[in-house]
Amino acid sequence: MARNGSRRLEDVPPFEPLPDNVFSLQTHPTWHAAYARCTRLFFWAVGRQPPPGSASYDMCSRVLGHLVLEAPTERGRDWVCKKILNCADEHALARLAQKYIFTFVGACAFLSHFHIFARVFRL
Repeated sequence: MARNGSRRLEDVPPFEPLPDNVFSLQTHPTWHAAYARCTRLFFWAVGRQPPPGSASYDMCSRVLGHLVLEAPTERGRDWVCKKILNCADEHALARLAQKYIFTFVGACAFLSHFHIFARVFRL
């Protein structure tokens, strides 16, 4: 870390790819294929810059991959996997991830700021 408290580029940890595919190709082919597509997006992203105002492509791959891994129900996992597999290319896959990132993460950020606002103004 620099003396003024700011981070230097060499202090920032490198992004790590998703964990290995835990879904069996024989028992859960759709889940396996969708998760594999997310891991390929991570490696496709190397050296590519997303459009301004967008999340990085590696973040997109991790968000989609973790949606597949952490879906609370099989039905939910099936739905996410179908959305992933229906994307025509990596750009479409990144746009799908952007939708989830700005919807879910944005909603969490809004609620966080709202709670602070509510405390300050005693709402």
